[in-house]
Amino acid sequence: YIILPQNSSFHDIIVIMMTSYVALFWKLKQKCSQFQPPFLVGLHIRGEVKHLRHATDTHIVRHRKIKGEANPYDPQWEIYFEKRLGLKMLDTLKGRRQLRQLWIEQAGLCPVCQQKITELTGWHNHHIVWRSHGGTDTIDNRVLLHPTCHRQVHTQGLSVVKPRSATSV
Repeated sequence: YIILPQNSSFHDIIVIMMTSYVALFWKLKQKCSQFQPPFLVGLHIRGEVKHLRHATDTHIVRHRKIKGEANPYDPQWEIYFEKRLGLKMLDTLKGRRQLRQLWIEQAGLCPVCQQKITELTGWHNHHIVWRSHGGTDTIDNRVLLHPTCHRQVHTQGLSVVKPRSATSV
């Protein structure tokens, strides 16, 4: 028997019935290994197919916390925030497209040492006009640098110029 709450909606009743139905077939499945339940393609509710989901279907996304002492307006923390932005960009399709566009604009070369940027060498996302000095996060203000070249730019005060796009004339 299924005991339903007094104010149950149609959707609640269907979900409770399906849950008990699944439990019944699960018990039968455990008793007889050849038993295959004849259902669970999906529920039709208001013209939509609703599938039962498992908790394991939900991917866990860990968010990177910002260090408490980090200040985006302090030039001393510029490298930290650029590195953080690069990692954040890898997590989204839009970010990966921007990284790809930057890499194509630079013909895959680091503007400081003129060597190839690969997954093996790694890269950092550098703002030409630092964000702490009023620079923007747009592609026009960013270049990809090797991690070593990026440290040199910030420690030695080197200036970086955005290379001309291979497609521009």
